[in-house]
Amino acid sequence: MKGLISPQLEVLVSRSMASMRPVVISLFVINAMALGPGVAHVLVPWNPWNALLAGNLCAALLLLVWHKPRLMLQQARQTSWRSWLLILIDAALASSLSALIFVGLESTTASNAILIGRLAPVLYALLGAVFFRSRVLAQEWFGYGFIIVGVMGIVLIGNHEMIRRGDLLILVSTVVFALSSSIGKAAVKDAVEVELLLFARNVVSSLLFFVVAGSLLGFQQFEPLSHGLFWLIMLLYAALLIVVSQYLWYHSSRSLSTISMGRWAAPGPLIGLLAAFLVTGDRPTTAQLLGAAVIILGVTITTFRPTRPESSSHDEALEKKVTLADSHHPIGGCACP
Repeated sequence: MKGLISPQLEVLVSRSMASMRPVVISLFVINAMALGPGVAHVLVPWNPWNALLAGNLCAALLLLVWHKPRLMLQQARQTSWRSWLLILIDAALASSLSALIFVGLESTTASNAILIGRLAPVLYALLGAVFFRSRVLAQEWFGYGFIIVGVMGIVLIGNHEMIRRGDLLILVSTVVFALSSSIGKAAVKDAVEVELLLFARNVVSSLLFFVVAGSLLGFQQFEPLSHGLFWLIMLLYAALLIVVSQYLWYHSSRSLSTISMGRWAAPGPLIGLLAAFLVTGDRPTTAQLLGAAVIILGVTITTFRPTRPESSSHDEALEKKVTLADSHHPIGGCACP
């Protein structure tokens, strides 16, 4: 995938795929009986912890096979203790992020989760402005403000000015996403290979899900893990919606500032919202439509590339260099305006 598409397009594709995760899981659970007796037997006793454990473990195995165990081990030995600390913190936050989203989906709709999740790239961009000294222009503040207003409108107006438990968990997950992505970007900037970072975070996440969920809820809940069909389903799910999505996100972070990543990530989940409507029949409410309109306005404002003054930010200087290089690339250079 390296060099095939521009970093900006990598961000957009990554967030579009990530927004499909709750829709796909909802599709599996809601339509288990229609998918056939074997699938129904496996998915009817399904719970989020099975998907979290199996999905992350499958993702780790796919990354190990793709990147070759010997090369992964060599990179692990060459990684400094500081980088390993960043990797472990990122892995712990990634585990919390997945748990918050899937538990939140038990008491809110996939559409709500996708729309509220638009706050995540905004928080990541603003957090990056602090950690990586990316300059936020007035146009970007204006657009981000619309996105924040739209998200809060969905949370409050649709629930009669009360925040439901599921929506609150999704809101918290956006903060965790911003922290995890910032730490992951710091690790990548610290010369950590993207494949090693993703392998470690998925392995640690799998172990945490197994130990925590098993201790709190009992290990009998993992009974579906004994079915080969369940693993086949989760392998396909992990390959497309975890490995590819995560890889594109962190690979693009080598070249783009957090502000640019936040800008290009913002439109992606609107694709997930359309999928939620088409696949699961999750019809948007009036509050969701109003909030989505405000969010789209904010996305439109931030997506148009502003004219930036000469930057003192290392991230933005690197982005300018990569963008100029991409302009001469036969495939990747035409993806961004």
